[in-house]
Parts: sequence; structure tokens; C-alpha cells
Amino acid sequence: MKDFTSLEFTIENNNPVNISIFDIYGNHITTIENKTYSPGQYKTMWNGTDKNGKEVNPGTYLIRLKTGSQISTQRVVKIK
Repeated sequence: MKDFTSLEFTIENNNPVNISIFDIYGNHITTIENKTYSPGQYKTMWNGTDKNGKEVNPGTYLIRLKTGSQISTQRVVKIK
């Protein structure tokens, strides 16, 4: 059974939203969302896999949320 990381975010204006996962070296792992959202609250999930559907190794990953010109990064640790 795979674990999931829940991501909640709020959009104040119609903006393109990109949520991507990177390893601690800055390598792109996968993109979770890449579309325009209307204002509101949203929730999405990352299932711990890369862009090919392969489960990533335990370690530290960075979740980058980009909306318009704003960028927010949060660290998440995947354990065994």
C-alpha cells in the first residue's frame, strides 16, 4: 500500500497553478498539477511516485507550489 501526502491550497485569483516535486538536489521528480484554477480552496495528493509511476526512495523531497508570480516550497520526508 502506498502512502499519500495531502496538499491543501487557496487560490485568490484565476491563476495558473503548478505543483511539482523535486528531490533535495533540485531534480524534477513529477508534476502533480499544471492548470488554471478559479478562486477557492483545493486539495490534491502526491502518492510518492515519480513521473513514470515508480515509487520514489525514502528521503527528503520539496513540494513547490507556483501560482502566478508567487512560489511556495515545503519540505516533506518520505519514510520507508
